[in-house]
Amino acid sequence: MVTICWQNDHRVHGITLHLRLHSGKIWIEQDWTESGIATELLKAGIPNDEIVLGFRNPKKRPLTEFAVAYVFSNAVFF
Repeated sequence: MVTICWQNDHRVHGITLHLRLHSGKIWIEQDWTESGIATELLKAGIPNDEIVLGFRNPKKRPLTEFAVAYVFSNAVFF
């Protein structure tokens, strides 16, 4: 989801929500929604081990209740 608008004489362009599917997991790359898309995905029945908070530092992901995935160059490790 992208926000595009004009404020005064300046164009505003920003990513509100960015999800991607990678290696069988849902990666949340950006989430500026009010309730959080992870919450909505859990309510929809998607298990937390299938959701990766890609916007979190890989070293901090083990501290969350969600899937842990590490990216090294072009490879992803679970």
